[in-house]
Amino acid sequence: MCLRNIFGLIILNLFLYPHFVLAQPGDLKAEIYQNVTGGCGGNQPLALEHCYKAQMVKAYIDVLINKRMSKEDIYYKIARRYSAGFILNEEIRGNIKKRVTEESKKPKPRIVLESFNFYLGTVSRTPPPIPERKITWKDRHSRIAEIPPPRAQAAGKVTIWNKGRAPLVIQGLRPSHGCISATVNGPANLGPGQSAILELIVDFEHPRVRVGPLHETLTVTSNDPENPAVVLTIDAEVTP
Repeated sequence: MCLRNIFGLIILNLFLYPHFVLAQPGDLKAEIYQNVTGGCGGNQPLALEHCYKAQMVKAYIDVLINKRMSKEDIYYKIARRYSAGFILNEEIRGNIKKRVTEESKKPKPRIVLESFNFYLGTVSRTPPPIPERKITWKDRHSRIAEIPPPRAQAAGKVTIWNKGRAPLVIQGLRPSHGCISATVNGPANLGPGQSAILELIVDFEHPRVRVGPLHETLTVTSNDPENPAVVLTIDAEVTP
């Protein structure tokens, strides 16, 4: 084969390859839309359904496709999130049921919070008065200026449990607002049945805190395969 023909084949492959790659997600989506129902009634393919529930299923499938998940994993996720009955293809549904049964036998961690809401009630942005301090002989070397004044803040504790049969790893704490700080008092790796204390501090003097209702969240991420991100809500009524 002459060099001209080889060069032509290379150019042709470079031209066709991107189109082939770009076509794959669409083909995958079309195939899954035919093998899955949206729960609108009648067990019609998802491609023919337009109810609100079907739109939610479509959005979920699109997210999984964008994550480059395999077709088998997408069907598995659909079955776990909704039910195996959402899969219309009998062969695929049978394989997914076997996988779900096998997965249920494996030990897994399971995160459980003592409470999913942290209500602070009515709080004030005005810091409490500085208490009077009597200087004693023991304080003769202390530097009063370095003693921080009290702040307008609230603190609380929530217990985190591992109700599963495998080690639970607390991977991160993501507050939705800069006024919230959180730490885990205890091991970040919890064995089955073990617990740790999640300590929260909400600083109401933070410049972004406004008078009125305060509704924020703290997301706890872990290696729990069923609930990798658990959300704790934090509510308060802020006064001047």
